Amino acid sequence: MSARHAADVAALLGRVPAWAAAHDDVVGVGLCGSWAAARARDDSDVDLVLLTTARAARGADTAWVAGLLGDGVRVERVQTWGPHLTEVRCALPTGLEVELGLADPAWAATDPVDPGTARVVGDGFLVLHDPAGALAALADVVGRRPPADVAVDADLVRRVLATQHPDLADLPLRHAGGGWDNEMWRLGEDLAVRLPRREMARRLATNEQRWLPVLARLVEVAIPAPVRVGEPGEGYPYRWSVVPWLPGAPAWRTPPTSRRAWATDLADALADLHVPAAPEAPENPVRAVPLARRDGAVRQRLLLPGVDPDGRLRALWEDALAAPEWSGPPLWAHGDAHPANLLTDGERLTGLVDFGDLTAGDPACDLATAWLTFDAEGRAAFADRLAARGAVDDATWRRARGWAVAMALVMVLRPADPQLASIGRHAVAQLTAERV
Repeated sequence: MSARHAADVAALLGRVPAWAAAHDDVVGVGLCGSWAAARARDDSDVDLVLLTTARAARGADTAWVAGLLGDGVRVERVQTWGPHLTEVRCALPTGLEVELGLADPAWAATDPVDPGTARVVGDGFLVLHDPAGALAALADVVGRRPPADVAVDADLVRRVLATQHPDLADLPLRHAGGGWDNEMWRLGEDLAVRLPRREMARRLATNEQRWLPVLARLVEVAIPAPVRVGEPGEGYPYRWSVVPWLPGAPAWRTPPTSRRAWATDLADALADLHVPAAPEAPENPVRAVPLARRDGAVRQRLLLPGVDPDGRLRALWEDALAAPEWSGPPLWAHGDAHPANLLTDGERLTGLVDFGDLTAGDPACDLATAWLTFDAEGRAAFADRLAARGAVDDATWRRARGWAVAMALVMVLRPADPQLASIGRHAVAQLTAERV
């Protein structure tokens, strides 16, 4: 979103609660910042979801739009998406575009991958008006895993092991958890089987198999580089991996004060990782890129009610944008080095995991962990070690602070994921205590 529309957006968000309260059929209003992105477009500035018992009537007669958006608004399109959602696309005289998603109350309970619902649930959804808790179910919708393309159970894991790695097939096997993209099964004491659960994770598995053995030779801290590779078979359609079972617990489980003990460990690991990458390194459109590419999304989140009340985050973001861009060769970057992806035994950093955002570019992206992970004392130790290694300069540190703002905003707007939300709140507290 361009800065010239900031006042328009702020005024619109300020009008929403009173307007909604004056219309009995409007039982909830939410703001979704990733609707356009989910549809592979970047032509929308504001996306509001109106939960209404009169969806059909409001879609058929849009005279009410002027009361919400102001005089001179133009309704450009009305389109139905699935059984519960109608889109009313509008443009203000200033050029600001607004998409109003009219949703039936039943929509909040639908699956997030429904053709309609998938277009509105995602990063940045924020409730603006919900007096009766009608949108409370969205917390579950946002945090719910999408359905798997294939069922990954113990029998399947045993079959693919027996067929392709029979020497491992009789080791004890137990489910060790799963995320949006993969299921993890612990194999014996020292190994784990990592299997994509949906087609979208196919590329991530290939990247891990291709590049993690390369990265493992760069860093001393353990990373889950595959020790065996599996092919499709036994009714399972994807490549899969056997990886080391890394010791330690996620760093988010420990207080920031205790993380000071391994701040230099993480600085060394990232300095070791940040070397020129191979020309064919994976590309990531939202990590390790010039900060200017993230400006629209960040500014939209900064305008959300209560996110940046005193403008400190905006000042930090603008300072980061003003810093010189990375001018060196693209360096390897983890892309998501926050406390949920760092393993520790309390005294040492024992592992760096989840390379799903692996890419090459500006290393400042990874250095955002200084605010996501540490308190002021830990951050100072982290920065001093990086400086001693020649791995950071003033411009890189300023960009790193900007990346921390960008990542923290996404995390604090994820209330359905308490771990990430807590990391985001910590980062915001650390950032707003600083001055540029």
